Amino acid sequence: MPRPRIDFGEEWRGSLREKIEPYIADLLKKKPLCETELFGAALAALGGKGSHRKLAGDLRRMYSLQFRRKISEGTAGLSVLRSIREVVVAVKDALLDKTYSARYGTGFFCVGKPIQFGKDYYGRIFYAEESKELVGKKAALIILKHESLAAKLLRKLDERDYLELKGVPYQKRALDLAVGLLKAYGLAELHRVDKQELLVKSGFDPQTIKLKASSSEPAMKEGEFFRKKGFEVKENFYAGRWVLAGKGPSVVKFKFSIVAFDVRNKTLHVADVVRKRADASKLRMLKTKCDEWGLSASLHFFAPSFTGSAEKYADRWGIALHKGKDI
Repeated sequence: MPRPRIDFGEEWRGSLREKIEPYIADLLKKKPLCETELFGAALAALGGKGSHRKLAGDLRRMYSLQFRRKISEGTAGLSVLRSIREVVVAVKDALLDKTYSARYGTGFFCVGKPIQFGKDYYGRIFYAEESKELVGKKAALIILKHESLAAKLLRKLDERDYLELKGVPYQKRALDLAVGLLKAYGLAELHRVDKQELLVKSGFDPQTIKLKASSSEPAMKEGEFFRKKGFEVKENFYAGRWVLAGKGPSVVKFKFSIVAFDVRNKTLHVADVVRKRADASKLRMLKTKCDEWGLSASLHFFAPSFTGSAEKYADRWGIALHKGKDI
């Protein structure tokens, strides 16, 4: 049998709101809060942990005196919690009204995309104009607490600033939901570069990335391809990795034709160059070297032409191919 609901009246709920609303408004000026945190803030405004129990006790006594009937602690406690939740809902709706800007000297907003991972529901994030810059950080902390696709994408963006969505091995619906969540909280943006859809970290300029050279682009020295973008370029660059050989640990060295660093976006590009038609084995060598190096980088390959298999695997491995008659 369901527990009876006790209505303590609008006057009592109004007294709760007078305490809860200004407390939440002042708190939102300092930091953003998700919907579940707003309820905790309401309890804090009423006296902190256990405050609803004290309210319930007071109301039990009042109810007994007024109606000469007793109600159980459980019924009173649940009725108080229900009333507090109703007041929080009313406060959320009211703060989003523009007239509250004048009342509290600031504007209040919320990001409409709720955050939820399975049974862990956080809801929308509310904030004041003063705490607007902290919304993304707040959302990122919540997202990274859960092993989700959104968290994986966010970690990848921290590593290399952009991702080619074509290469992300997840169903489109799951990918769209994860990308939509990151976009809603200003953690990522979608762009198209050379007909490829890129997910980039907010503030990253994707135009500094040239994924594929245009066939109409005049031939040039390979290093100039990167220098004209303002990158720092090193040619015939040697790198190394530690291996455990028969005589103990030692360093194996390998060479990249070009290493270019985008200082503005903190992005690394590596390239190899050959003077004849390149096949898939050449591209595999480049990918292997980069994997062994251990640094996240965009891969490029310069050659006069490429075999069909090279073009196929370049697309799969995310290697930009650059053709030119003078290469």
